Amino acid sequence: MNRPRTFTLLSLLSLLLSIGGLAASIATISGSGGDSQIPLAVISFMYSVAAAATTIGLWRCRKWVVLAFRIWVATFLAYLLTFIYSYNSMFADSMLAIIGFLFFVAAISFLLDKHVRTKLDFIT
Repeated sequence: MNRPRTFTLLSLLSLLLSIGGLAASIATISGSGGDSQIPLAVISFMYSVAAAATTIGLWRCRKWVVLAFRIWVATFLAYLLTFIYSYNSMFADSMLAIIGFLFFVAAISFLLDKHVRTKLDFIT
């Protein structure tokens, strides 16, 4: 089975982001934020696990990678919204930019999801 190049690139990218999510989780727990930081740390860890699952699914060209990718995107959005809620005073003037960013992430995620599903149909 030949893995598509885009799967290889996305797999390596998701691996790096998984490591970053784990590092963010550890840094959040070891920070001085106290109990208010626990939700961010938990979501960072969930993000890391979902990105790792996406890495494995893309590398092995498994059909369940679509679900793993969708969970990864959902955890990213959950993290972003939790971060904004936790630090809302920082974002009062830039809420329009954040909404634009959310739409950008949703569009890219939709296109990547469609690409992965299309490639998987040809492989399996």
